[in-house]
Amino acid sequence: MADFHFLRPWMFLAIVPLAWIVWRMLYQHVHGGSWENICDKALLPFMMLSGKSRSSKFPIWLFVWASVVLVLALAGPSWKQMPSSVFNNTQPLIIVLDVSRSMNAIDLQPSRIARARYKIRDLLKRRKEGQTGLVVFAGVAFVITPLTQDVGTLLHQMQNMSPDIMQYQGSNVASGLRQALLLLKNTNIKSGEILLVADGLGTANGLAEAKRIKKAGFKLFVLGVGTVAGGLIRDKNGKFFTHNGGVVRPRLIVEPLQALAEAGGGKFSMMTVDNVDIDSLLPVVNMSDGLATKQKIKAQIWLDEGPLLLFLLLPLALFAFRRGWILIVVILVMPLQDPAIAASWNSYVNVDQEAYRQFKKGNFKKAAALFKNENWKAVSFYRLGQFKEAIQIWERKDSVFANYNRGNALASLKQCKNALDAYERVLQLKPEHKQAQHNRTEMILCLEKEARKKGKGQQGQQGQGQQGQGQQGQGQQGQGQQGQGQQGQGQQGQGQQGQGQQGQGQQGQGQQGQGQQGQGQQGQGKQAAKTGKDGKKNPGKGHNGKSGKGGKPNRGMSVKQMTEAEQAYKQWLRQVPENPGGLWKAKFRRQYRLQYYNNRFKNSRNHSRPSQPW
Repeated sequence: MADFHFLRPWMFLAIVPLAWIVWRMLYQHVHGGSWENICDKALLPFMMLSGKSRSSKFPIWLFVWASVVLVLALAGPSWKQMPSSVFNNTQPLIIVLDVSRSMNAIDLQPSRIARARYKIRDLLKRRKEGQTGLVVFAGVAFVITPLTQDVGTLLHQMQNMSPDIMQYQGSNVASGLRQALLLLKNTNIKSGEILLVADGLGTANGLAEAKRIKKAGFKLFVLGVGTVAGGLIRDKNGKFFTHNGGVVRPRLIVEPLQALAEAGGGKFSMMTVDNVDIDSLLPVVNMSDGLATKQKIKAQIWLDEGPLLLFLLLPLALFAFRRGWILIVVILVMPLQDPAIAASWNSYVNVDQEAYRQFKKGNFKKAAALFKNENWKAVSFYRLGQFKEAIQIWERKDSVFANYNRGNALASLKQCKNALDAYERVLQLKPEHKQAQHNRTEMILCLEKEARKKGKGQQGQQGQGQQGQGQQGQGQQGQGQQGQGQQGQGQQGQGQQGQGQQGQGQQGQGQQGQGQQGQGQQGQGKQAAKTGKDGKKNPGKGHNGKSGKGGKPNRGMSVKQMTEAEQAYKQWLRQVPENPGGLWKAKFRRQYRLQYYNNRFKNSRNHSRPSQPW
C-alpha cells in the first residue's frame, strides 16, 4: 500500500460544508423542537409517554456515514496501475491543390475546382489533430498557409483559390510538390503526408520530386479530379476556353497519377461523391492501425477504485422502504419557488408613459390618442403625416421648439411663406439656431422659384396673345397682296418665312420657360420629399429645439453633418467590389516576377515552365 493515494484530493474540501450540516442537525436535535422548551420540567415526566424526551440520533449518524463514504469515493482512492495505449496524431499534412485553368472544367458539377474545395473541406473537418498546410500551383507554386493547427483560417483562404488568380497558367506539379517537401523539411518532423489534388500532370510530371518525397521519409497521396471523358473549360464570363482555334477538353489520365503516387510511396484514388476516397486514401484521417501504431505511446494509468466504495452505501437503500423517507429526500432536493405576485403594469405607468411606449413601437395613432402632453401629441401627429393637426397644437405655443417644428410641418405642406415666418420667429428667439437658419434659406429659395414660375406663366400667356395677333395681321396682308403677281407672292413668301422664324423663336422661348418651370417644380418636389422623409424619420429627436434633427426639411443637415468630401469618399468605398482573391493575385504576380526575373531561379530546376497553358 505504499502507492496508495487519492486521484482527486481536493474533493475532501466537501467535508467542511458537511460538518456544518451535521452540527446544525445535532443542534436542532438537542434544542429545537424538544418538549423541554415548552413544558415545565416538573410536569414533563407526567406529560411524556416514555421516559425519553429526545428522539433517536440514528438518522444523523447514518447521514454522517453516507457522507464520509461518498467523499472518499469522489476523492478517487488508487493504489495500483495498469498499462494503457495512448494515441497522439502529430502527423503533418500538406495539401497541394491544382488551380490551373483545366480545373474550371465542368465535367464535375459545378466545376472541378469547386468539387476539390468541397472534398478538402470534408477532409479537414474529419482531421481533428495534427498540423495542416496548403500549397497551390498552376505554372508555378505558392504557399498559402504554412503548417498550422488553425483549420478555420486554411478553409477561409482556400475559398478564394481559383484559376483566375494565377497569372502564369500551366500544370507544374513538380513545383507544387517541391514547395510541399520544403515545408515538411522545415518542421524537422521525420514523418508526414502530402496530398496532391490535381486533374493531370502536364509536361512536368514530377516523378523526380515524388521519389525525393519518399526518400525523405514522407508519403505522397494523389486524389484525381475529373472524369475520363473530360469536360469543357468555362471561364468566369461563361465562355469556353479555346487554344489554336479549337475548344480544349481536358481529360483525366489515370496512369500518370497512379505512377506518381507509387513513386511517392502512397496511394491513388479517384474523387467520389461520398467519403470513400478519403477513407481509402488517407488512413491518418480515420486513425486506422496502419499509421496510428507509429504514434502509439505506452503509458501507466492509475486505476480509480472509488466506485468500489459505493457498495458500502447499498445497505442504506434498505431504509428507503421505510414510510416517509423518500418523501423527505424529495422535499430536501426540491428547490423552494418564489411566490408569484401578479400586478397590472398600468398600476406603475401613467398615461403619457403608456403613450410613449406605443410611440416607441411605432403605433403613432394610438400614441396621439393617449398623449396628454401636447408636444408629444403633436409629434405623434407629425409622424402620422397629419401635419395640420400638429400645426394647430404648435400654433398655441410660442417657443423655439414649437415654432421650429411648426415650420417643418408647414414646409411639408409646401406652405413656404408660412414656414418662412415660423423659422424667422425661431431666429428671433434663438439667433444661433443653425437648422432654422438653413431651413429659412431653403424657404426663401422656394418662394423665389414660385415667383419665377408665375413670371414664366405670365410671359407665356402674353407671347401666345402676341403670336395670335401677328398671325391675324399677316393673314390680312396676304389677302391684300394676293392679286399682285410674282413680286407680291415673293413678298408674301418672305413674310411667311419671317412669320415661321418668329413662331419658332416664340415656341423655343415657350419651351425654355416650360423647362425652367419643370426644373423649379422638380426641385420643389425633391425638397418636399426630403422634408417629408426626414420629418417622418426621426422628428422626436429634433423637437427639443436644439439640434433640430427631427422635422428638418433637408435630410443631409444634422449636428454631426458630414462634409461633401466625406460623403463622396464613402460612396466611392461602397462602389469598390469585395474581391479577396485580388489580393492573392497581386501577391502571386509579385512573387512570380521575383522568381522569374532573378537569374538564380530562371535557369535552375526550381523554375520549370510547362508548355501546356491549361
